[in-house]
Amino acid sequence: MIVLFEKETETKARVTLIHYMPDDPKEGLPEEVKRHGIRVNEIPEKPEAVRAKSAVLYVNPETADLWYEMVDRPLTQEEILQQQNEKIDLLLMNQLESEGIL
Repeated sequence: MIVLFEKETETKARVTLIHYMPDDPKEGLPEEVKRHGIRVNEIPEKPEAVRAKSAVLYVNPETADLWYEMVDRPLTQEEILQQQNEKIDLLLMNQLESEGIL
């Protein structure tokens, strides 16, 4: 497996491509492209999803160590709706409690 990357520092680079069959005669990568990548044995398991965060894969170009970092991103439409529903549920629960129903 080969990962291609964009270097941020000498020891940290954002992975831009993971190719699982770089040496395959039909689906593989050209030698020129392979020279710019790093061979790795496995990709770490992606972290659990978190609202308003994306898991970004990084590699250390000097050691080939891989890891994920959680970075901020805008909410998806689904997350916005979920957030609004949670607020409505909370308001409803508070109203019901104040009226002695719950």
